[in-house]
Amino acid sequence: MSNNNDLEWRLYSIGSMNFSGVTVSNRNQDSSDPESPYRRSLITLNSLSLQVSKLYIKNYSGSSVMSLYDGTLFITNCWFQNITIDQVYSLGGVIDIRRGTIMMVGSEFHNVTATNGGGLYLRDGSANIASCRFDAMQVQKGGGIYLSFGSLAVSDSDFRNSRAQTGAAIYSSFSNVSLVRITVANCTSNNGNLEFVNSTVNITQSDIDNNSAVRAAGVYSHANSLFIDSGNVFSANIAEATSAVGCFLGSVALTHNNVFKNNRQSAGTSPVGVEYGSANIDETNEVVDDSQATCGSNCAKCVLDPSNLSAKCSACVG
Repeated sequence: MSNNNDLEWRLYSIGSMNFSGVTVSNRNQDSSDPESPYRRSLITLNSLSLQVSKLYIKNYSGSSVMSLYDGTLFITNCWFQNITIDQVYSLGGVIDIRRGTIMMVGSEFHNVTATNGGGLYLRDGSANIASCRFDAMQVQKGGGIYLSFGSLAVSDSDFRNSRAQTGAAIYSSFSNVSLVRITVANCTSNNGNLEFVNSTVNITQSDIDNNSAVRAAGVYSHANSLFIDSGNVFSANIAEATSAVGCFLGSVALTHNNVFKNNRQSAGTSPVGVEYGSANIDETNEVVDDSQATCGSNCAKCVLDPSNLSAKCSACVG
């Protein structure tokens, strides 16, 4: 099916089903018509298990493309492009899940405008995301993913070229989050392109590159337990304060060979900042500045000093 402006699914409590190979393009729901389906999603699921593959939605405006309540959604190799989600009737983005579970693999979101959670809005549920891409998202919170009161695992996925008031890649509150081998690049927010509030977060083997913010262009953590663990690289992030990782209240642990390279901030000198919180930082965390000596003479490679989070020449540590 293609170019079908009348296509709509409303599915309730019917067990499980699947569909594959559907294209919907150039669909605009009419918000001026009170009888229009504008307040409804294109696909509405209630107490249902649904498998979706090779769904292609492009040039769409209206309510969320998919809404799930108390069910399970499996999404594989789907594509969502040029999507505008109505900011009056839809709190969430392309996919809106309440009290449900989503597993998504090999899917892409390009050029999405929404209020929160441009790609995925999740409340009271769980999500497992692998090998997905979120590009050119424009939202208030959570450009790729918005999560509240749930759990999130993301692996081998990209968040790029997005803008938000906070969390241009991911926004999380009161949740458990695991991020493994993700890339966050060329994103812009006020506070943190990865923003976490009252959450437990573990970030491993990820690249956080060339992002900008007023505060903490990489990760901003508020009242969290934040673990930056094993092989993360923060490079060329720019902020007015705390260019790479910022922590307010809560705790942050940086262990096992994380690298902070060429990050810049106009206030302060460290890529990591902690206010009213605690930091556990080992001396395997490296600071690299290719443009100038960070400390001492002829030195461009330093470690984070655990005592004050400042860069310290590796030759001086002993």
